[in-house]
Amino acid sequence: MKKITLCALCFAGIVCGCSGHAETATESTTSGIEVRDSKKDEIAQWVAAVQKDTEVLSSLNAPVHQGARADVSEACEDAAVRSVLERRGAFLAETDGAYAQGIEILRSVPDTGAAYVPKHLAEIEALAASVQSGAVPAPFEWTASDSETLVKNLKAVGFSTGPDEAAARASFVAMLKGPECGKILPRYCEYVSELRASQAGRLETEARLDALLACDLSGWAGALRLDYPQNDYKFDRFRKYVSDEAIANIRKEVFLEDMARRGVKKAFEAIEPPDSQYRALLEARKIYVAAIENGGWPKVEAPAKIEEAKLGKSYAYVPGLRRRLQAEGYGISDVESDVMDQPLVDAVLLYRDVHQLSPKKVIDQVLFKNMAVPPETRLETIDLTLQRYREAAVGSLNYYVKVNVPDFHVEVWKDGERQARHRIVVGNDKLQLDPVTKKPVPDPETLYPLHPNRTPLQTSKINEVIYQPYWNVPARIRIEELEPKLAENPNYYAEHNYEEVNVGDPKLYYVRELPNPKNSLGKVKLMFPNPHNTYLHDTPAKGVFNQPMRALSHGCMRVQNPLDLAELILKNDGQWNKSYVDGILRADPAEQVTIELKRPVDVDVVYFNARVDDSGVVAFLSDIYQYDAVRLGKVVLKKLPRPKDWPKR
Repeated sequence: MKKITLCALCFAGIVCGCSGHAETATESTTSGIEVRDSKKDEIAQWVAAVQKDTEVLSSLNAPVHQGARADVSEACEDAAVRSVLERRGAFLAETDGAYAQGIEILRSVPDTGAAYVPKHLAEIEALAASVQSGAVPAPFEWTASDSETLVKNLKAVGFSTGPDEAAARASFVAMLKGPECGKILPRYCEYVSELRASQAGRLETEARLDALLACDLSGWAGALRLDYPQNDYKFDRFRKYVSDEAIANIRKEVFLEDMARRGVKKAFEAIEPPDSQYRALLEARKIYVAAIENGGWPKVEAPAKIEEAKLGKSYAYVPGLRRRLQAEGYGISDVESDVMDQPLVDAVLLYRDVHQLSPKKVIDQVLFKNMAVPPETRLETIDLTLQRYREAAVGSLNYYVKVNVPDFHVEVWKDGERQARHRIVVGNDKLQLDPVTKKPVPDPETLYPLHPNRTPLQTSKINEVIYQPYWNVPARIRIEELEPKLAENPNYYAEHNYEEVNVGDPKLYYVRELPNPKNSLGKVKLMFPNPHNTYLHDTPAKGVFNQPMRALSHGCMRVQNPLDLAELILKNDGQWNKSYVDGILRADPAEQVTIELKRPVDVDVVYFNARVDDSGVVAFLSDIYQYDAVRLGKVVLKKLPRPKDWPKR
């Protein structure tokens, strides 16, 4: 019987092209010659499997092509970048197309309206061009002889595949990257050494490109989302004990690790503001940028005297009106006709609606004045709203209630879909006046004029639905509004369904309105804990919901069709019982009934002055509290003198 010798690759079942391979295969299967069972040689099997694993080969090539560690301390002050760079040595080269993706994202930053400007983009682009134009080194690849060398040397050093396959491969890669490389596969060590010598300049360029790109991307990630701990609820409990700067740094380190692991685009997708309005506004923003580039809106010649517009009649201003509406995306196709037709009327009414103009007229001077607002001003509003979305947590939860104060609407969102949208009334903007001097009263903390009825911006959780509610009258409203009426009519409380509580105890005394058909809170209120004692509630004054501007309350939010909103909240909570609720609402006399939610729903009360309407056009809302004007520097708040009778702070 002829003795047959198998090379390691043949033994592992890999066709390697060595002499006698075919003969060996034939004789080993036909002559009955005994060969060792491959299952008994685990190292050989393991090596054969490793050489088929593309991730292992990619890992061996990665440190070679990532280059040397870059010292960019003079250019990048980002602590997170320095920290991760110290651990990793590089960020982006492990992912395909990372440099191109990163540069594309930095180039798109101006399209977001953000204040952030990449510091190193020009140098990054130059470095990338240099790397791209240079010769690309050939990657390390397995050869036939490597298998036999690895099997022999791994046995010699006592390498064990162990039960954990992933750990064994990681250990194997670490050995080849480390000082034991020469004992395991000298050819790989020589390849790395020769490559580094021949590619020294390229590697230094790649290292600097990698670090500077990571620095600018980290800066943009901070401006986009990570520099504002208030936009992530999970940081709320830590903010008393850890500075915002420290939280931002932690978030950036996590982002940088994610970027290195999954790629630039995926890392940025994970931190983009989650509310769907953010992406919609980014897309709509292009209309206003284009209008600015074109020199402004098409001119509309408004007549000195405007008569009531009638369908089918021609007007000189109509062609300009058509072009103006078309420029802002209102779906006007015919821009030459001077006839007031139904499509034009519909477009004008939509414009009036989303700009909170009165629907009582189609054409008036208010319309032309509003249309004259330049695209630069509109773009400012969009960009500030985009920034507010970056700073806010709204949309980050699967189920939440969104109250947008200048929009005068409340929305319920679940699973990425809007379940409901209701009109609301919000707090008025009246100043607090001294009852004696009639002069504005300063805020005790800021000394700015006090607006006590503004609806507070806040986040909380709706935890109760209360039917037939009492209204516990706030002390300020009782003193300023009810007690003067009581002074004129001692029976005022009894005649108007109010009752006094804890009359004998000044500290606990208050007045409340009893449940009744004319109760100020109507038939239901939705409570959420907050220091301002504000909530969502019904109202007997239904006519106010027809007004486009609805800043009329003392701070709470009156809801149109609130019973429908309460029903939806209870259905989502698994507690809706129509017959039970109907019984509460029919009861005579009415009695307050509270239903506690099993799963309180988050509520965000926000201030966003632009939104993309369901029709696709941008709604520009009224800056009712001048928060945008103050932030944009168009209004400068002035502090009031501290009253002499106030205690010194």
